[in-house]
Amino acid sequence: MKKGLLALMIGVIGIGIWGISTAHDCNLFNEISVIDWKATPYPTILKDDPILNVVPEEALHRALLNLQAHCCATNKSDRAGKGCQSSSSDWKNRTNYPQSAFLFDHIVDVLMRRLANDKSYPGLPVDKKANEWHSKVDRLVSSVDGVLPLQFQTEYDTYWQLQSNYLLPEYEYSSSVKYPDLMRQLENINKLNKYDQWTIRTSYFNVCSVAVYLNMILAPNNANTPLQTARKECKKLTSAMLSKENQYLKSMIVYKSDQLVNDSLQLYSNLYNGERMNRFKMTLHKLSTEWLGVARQVPMLVPMCSY
Repeated sequence: MKKGLLALMIGVIGIGIWGISTAHDCNLFNEISVIDWKATPYPTILKDDPILNVVPEEALHRALLNLQAHCCATNKSDRAGKGCQSSSSDWKNRTNYPQSAFLFDHIVDVLMRRLANDKSYPGLPVDKKANEWHSKVDRLVSSVDGVLPLQFQTEYDTYWQLQSNYLLPEYEYSSSVKYPDLMRQLENINKLNKYDQWTIRTSYFNVCSVAVYLNMILAPNNANTPLQTARKECKKLTSAMLSKENQYLKSMIVYKSDQLVNDSLQLYSNLYNGERMNRFKMTLHKLSTEWLGVARQVPMLVPMCSY
């Protein structure tokens, strides 16, 4: 069952937003390799940024590694550059990344994989709350016995209730230049600093805003024209992911409920048949006792039949 969930999730996450614009972010790697995260300018750019509460440096590193892998593998001019040459040990013979030259796609990819508790990327840290929830569901699904639906619903709100007070502002093209400043306002900084209190659904709803913000500060040269369309596509992707999360949970509830019904019927059948069998055995025992008594009397009765 767990394997089915991962296949379900990755099938959606792999849909890229690349193609909506001729803009690309491969120019980030003309001269630098992102193999060594600390040797890149990004740790300095993101220093003390509260966005790191939502996206750990390891997750951003993975997004940039995947972007560089795609750029180096698909573009000859990029491949000849210093950045691709010095990072060939990572991108050669590897295709497990979105086929996109747009950083936004790769950021969305790692964010959604963390929320889906997908662990296929090496070094990608799990999201604590998503890991807790999926581990609880996995334990219920893998249990030998059937499960009441209420057991799935006991903590559902804790992990899936939408928290409007933690929603980040959405990107609008008309105010695109001011968007990073908007995200850095005290109100939004407080939301980012309380990431450990976000539910999984709240995190999904904030994926697009987080990805837009990071794209604007890490790839500022391509930060305007594509992002409005990218945000709209991202919202569709978010809805699809939530739908699949809900469908998976529904399927597991039905599966374990059916198992519980079957277990209950089997138990009743065993008890019913067992009781009938016990009565049958008692009857046989009584009859055998009576037959034995009759058999013992036969030698005494046979001589009487000769008179």
